[in-house]
Amino acid sequence: RVIVVDAPRELQAARAGARDGSSPETVAAIIDSQAARAERLSAADAVIENTGDLAALHGRVDAVHRECLACTAAPRRPP
Repeated sequence: RVIVVDAPRELQAARAGARDGSSPETVAAIIDSQAARAERLSAADAVIENTGDLAALHGRVDAVHRECLACTAAPRRPP
């Protein structure tokens, strides 16, 4: 499974700058070097939205983890 943790670019940039003091240009270069948001989202089996606080993120991660565990425990259907 492909799991994508997603946030809008502006929020990513603000968080990265606040976290390590990187310049806006450095943050933009890092984000630009990654796969485009649309590409990541289209490849995802599950998306964890990271637009809230850490408690919300942890709750969503736990939920997706439980979903993944349930998928691995479910019997496979023949093709």
